[in-house]
Amino acid sequence: MNKQRECIAEEMDCSVEGNMRLAYSRAHMWHKFYSDKFNTELPLDDIIQEALYGLCRASAGFNPAMKNQFSTFAVAHIDGAIKTYM
Repeated sequence: MNKQRECIAEEMDCSVEGNMRLAYSRAHMWHKFYSDKFNTELPLDDIIQEALYGLCRASAGFNPAMKNQFSTFAVAHIDGAIKTYM
């Protein structure tokens, strides 16, 4: 049982580490959008932190049996976390 949990945790770590660039790019996109639209700036570091939180949440809820790519699944969670912050 512990071996299975370790394996699942390792898979989650790999999916988060492998998609951190996606979280950073979405954070930069939303930072630019928010700055241009509302003529104010939120701290980019905070937006990146929320994007990474969304990525971790996506990793925890991802089901490979659904035949979706992880990155497609993760974008909705990343954007949702950022929009909630904003």
